Amino acid sequence: MMSEQHLVSLLTLPTELLYRICDFLDTETIVLSFRHVCVQLFAVTETYNRYKIHCNSTSTTNICRIISPRNIISLNFENEKNINNWIELFLSITDIYQFNRLRSFSIRHINDNNLNIILHHISINCKLASFFIYSDILQDNHNALKILSSIIAQPNLHNVVLNFNLSNKDKFLWPLQSMIKNLSCGTCTIKQFCSILQYSPYLHTLTIDTCQICGLDENFLLNTYTQLNSLTINDMQMTMDKLEFFLSFLPSLTHFDLTSSGKPF
Repeated sequence: MMSEQHLVSLLTLPTELLYRICDFLDTETIVLSFRHVCVQLFAVTETYNRYKIHCNSTSTTNICRIISPRNIISLNFENEKNINNWIELFLSITDIYQFNRLRSFSIRHINDNNLNIILHHISINCKLASFFIYSDILQDNHNALKILSSIIAQPNLHNVVLNFNLSNKDKFLWPLQSMIKNLSCGTCTIKQFCSILQYSPYLHTLTIDTCQICGLDENFLLNTYTQLNSLTINDMQMTMDKLEFFLSFLPSLTHFDLTSSGKPF
């Protein structure tokens, strides 16, 4: 007697494997195609909880009305064209406070009012692993700067981009405890640089656009920072003896990339 042959199809796979397949599909494909194949796959997309939304069009923004906010783990507002229009639309058709399972958030060129709303939500309701902001924060927006500090202190946050000028943000204080492992930021002062290293014991990779070295002396560099393995500074001007003094406090560096403008030496 011939052994019974079992036909294998997409619908015979365990739900966990179907979830894994969804991990490799973009959200539009899942919601507009995969979801409509049959009742079984529709049910899978209803319970799948690792959606990543890239809000760069009306269609992707409207998808947020179909998916439960609790099933979305990533929001990306990095589209440079009319980004505030997309954010306004998003905030008008969704309740930002229902997105409480976000693990990654990225935003670019946002006005202060929308920024305050979103940062407030993230600081209270989300446990981010990655946070990227490509929008300058006004120096007098003290509320946003205070909230930003509390977000950086989140215990699960490991990857951060702060692509704006920190050097003119006197009210921005690096939190006393940060679990960040990878950080990229805009312009900062040497004092801010030292604060970042002092209060980020797990920071391994640091990239800075410009580091202002004015006043570099022993009063700023009091400790040896052994946690840092990779440092990239895209613009820094200092004499060779100052550079040697600066690097002496970073004994664990295995990668150092320095670009300078003008005549640094």
